[in-house]
Amino acid sequence: MIYIIKKIKEVKEDIDIVAFGSPEILIEIENEKKEIKVLKFLKITLVSLILFLGAGIAIINFHVDVDMEKSLGIISYVVVGERDVEPIYLKIPYSLGLGVGMVTFFNRVLKKKKNKQPSPLELEMHSYENSIDDYIIDITKHNEKEN
Repeated sequence: MIYIIKKIKEVKEDIDIVAFGSPEILIEIENEKKEIKVLKFLKITLVSLILFLGAGIAIINFHVDVDMEKSLGIISYVVVGERDVEPIYLKIPYSLGLGVGMVTFFNRVLKKKKNKQPSPLELEMHSYENSIDDYIIDITKHNEKEN
């Protein structure tokens, strides 16, 4: 590994190299691309809008499946003692709690974390990257055996 790092550094000194414990090596060569900032902003905005709408539709479909109107009506009857078809005083805190819960779950509100634990999104991204690396290594080994 040290030999390979020295050879790479001979070609290009201002490069970051991260070595992992695996005997296989993945080298990713990234050319410096000047991406247009406006285009990047538009891409991020479009993807965020699609994800926001998709999440909203998923939540709406979930609420229809479990008949949230009826559930909140029953809760209202148990707490207040009167039948209310649309208990707005339960819907508003429920909606706010849903949003706050999602933001808290993904640890994206406060930049300073109390603990060093990764968020579920960071864990999933790490798992995804490892799966891609393993796939590339397996395909490379498989192609070498055929040749």
